[in-house]
Amino acid sequence: MLRLKRIIVSIMLLTLFSTSVFAASPFNDVSETQLNAKAILQMNAKGIVNGIGANTFGVNSGVSKEQAIIILVRTLGAEGLVSNYRLPSDFINAQDVSNWAIGYLGYAIDKKIVMGINQVDFQAKRNILKFELAVYLARALDYSLDIGNSADLPTFTDEALNRDLAYSAKLAIGLLVKNKIIPAEKTSTGKLDYAAKESMTREEIAVIMHNVDKELNEFASRVFVGTVTYINTQNPLEFQINTADGLIKDYSITAITPVFAEEKFATGVMLYQALRVIEAKDGTLAYAEIIDSADSDLTQSKATGRITAIPNISPMAI
Repeated sequence: MLRLKRIIVSIMLLTLFSTSVFAASPFNDVSETQLNAKAILQMNAKGIVNGIGANTFGVNSGVSKEQAIIILVRTLGAEGLVSNYRLPSDFINAQDVSNWAIGYLGYAIDKKIVMGINQVDFQAKRNILKFELAVYLARALDYSLDIGNSADLPTFTDEALNRDLAYSAKLAIGLLVKNKIIPAEKTSTGKLDYAAKESMTREEIAVIMHNVDKELNEFASRVFVGTVTYINTQNPLEFQINTADGLIKDYSITAITPVFAEEKFATGVMLYQALRVIEAKDGTLAYAEIIDSADSDLTQSKATGRITAIPNISPMAI
């Protein structure tokens, strides 16, 4: 009988200090089974890549050149500077650039991310091609695209690319693949299998910018790792984490807040779990991931919780 009571108490504690929120993706076309779901949702949480509608990310949709520049400038952490920039006076077809993209494109031109023929004839509304984004990225990351830097020049499986693609584009792709920014692999023959002249999709640009973000870490001020020390099982669910440097952060989870446990959406969070969270610009919770406490550099804190209901557990049901 004593053992039965202990089992009942354990179940009650688990119920009182855990949550079930059935967290999910804010986008209908980004599911937990999707290979790049984490990258997409993290970039969305940081405000780098938004959806194309209220509930649609547009995974397979193309990305216009002006949209790609906006996403790149955001990833560089320079969005707060774009209001100071305009298009240069010699920019051709300025009327084709959306008003909300002018500052971003002006910044990219000033920083020599966009230059040459692209400044003369930018074609803002055309879908960006993969090699074009590679060149912009390489310039933004200060990679040398000089002719003398040939050690990382790739050979493509598509012979047309070897023949027709500009040297700077080939080198940009080679350097970005080498540094694990562009996810592409070499074949057994050592050639690069990358469709450089195809349009970039929104999923692909989210993954690439996720890799750039990991290198630059421009959004570190909105990423926190901590231990769950308080849970309030209301709707929306409220919880609190304590970080290793002593911060106490309070958050709420809704039904469309993505919360990951390994590669699947979690059904909730529990006391003493280690979490990595990403805050939106307004400080609210935009993304959370349950992580291994051994990797989180955290010390265990005293846990508390508010009992909002006593579960009615029948011993006969055990």
